[in-house]
Amino acid sequence: MKREEILEFIRIVFKGDDELLRVAEEFENAENLDVNSELKEAIEENFEYGIGSVILGYGLNKEIFEYVDWKGEMDTEVTNCLTKYEMSEGLDIFSNSLLDEIDEYEYEEDIVKKIEYANKKILDTGYGIFSYPTESDFFALFVGKLSDKEKLLINIFGDSEDSEVEYII
Repeated sequence: MKREEILEFIRIVFKGDDELLRVAEEFENAENLDVNSELKEAIEENFEYGIGSVILGYGLNKEIFEYVDWKGEMDTEVTNCLTKYEMSEGLDIFSNSLLDEIDEYEYEEDIVKKIEYANKKILDTGYGIFSYPTESDFFALFVGKLSDKEKLLINIFGDSEDSEVEYII
């Protein structure tokens, strides 16, 4: 994984979070950096697994990533991901009827079908739902601009196909 790709990913998804950028730039010394409590917790819990795991932990702590069990959602996690993004960005992208339609979509086995459905429904908005690799049995979903898709679809852990950020469609 090229460090510049990770830094660009952070600039886009974490809106240039200066502390996370500094951690990524000085990762070998990350445990000694003076950072906010949420990032410090992510470093303490994930440092030994690398920067990709620290980004995952921090994204979950900051609610930039929406935790969704791979078998399915409790109720509305996919639309929660969309509405949280809207609120954090101060935007009004997704209509209530579109969100209701996504919520009402029924799927059989796993949540992937609903994510695919949601991405097809929101395609015209210029945004998409992406999945950050977790190396576990859950999804860490986030919303991004489709114009940034190539910069978001990186192999964050660098060791396997399972460690790539995905756009599920």
